Amino acid sequence: MKTIGHKLIATGAIIASLAMIGSGCATGQVTWGPEERAMITNRAFPFAYEMVFDAVLRTFEDNGYPIINIDKKNGLVNTDYKSAGAVLFGTGKVKMSARIIKEEDNITRVNLNIHFEGYSDTFGVAMTDDLIKKKDYEKTFNAILKRIKQ
Repeated sequence: MKTIGHKLIATGAIIASLAMIGSGCATGQVTWGPEERAMITNRAFPFAYEMVFDAVLRTFEDNGYPIINIDKKNGLVNTDYKSAGAVLFGTGKVKMSARIIKEEDNITRVNLNIHFEGYSDTFGVAMTDDLIKKKDYEKTFNAILKRIKQ
């Protein structure tokens, strides 16, 4: 009876996961409206452009993202994909890009974009940016701020 119970629990967990994915309960950035997206993906820092640009670049590098494009004049930093490891019984890869904008002498805004691609072998479906959550942006912005203050 214990074995049947464990199988039922495991089956229930898989069904619940599929239901959450299908119903949108586990939603990420794909479902964000324009205003919500702007609030989540943008952050103004009370620091000079040079400091913020360098902090973004170093944060990406510190987190293992291969830099493929740096355009300091136009405020752009783009990375290539890095492995996201095992996700939802499959594999994935993630990349980042940032647009750094000088708004005033000591106010610099960062517009961050996190892009995810993957495939779930278990569910047999492609996984998208919907796996990227608000906390992923918050974590990256916090890392940028920490790098500025070093």
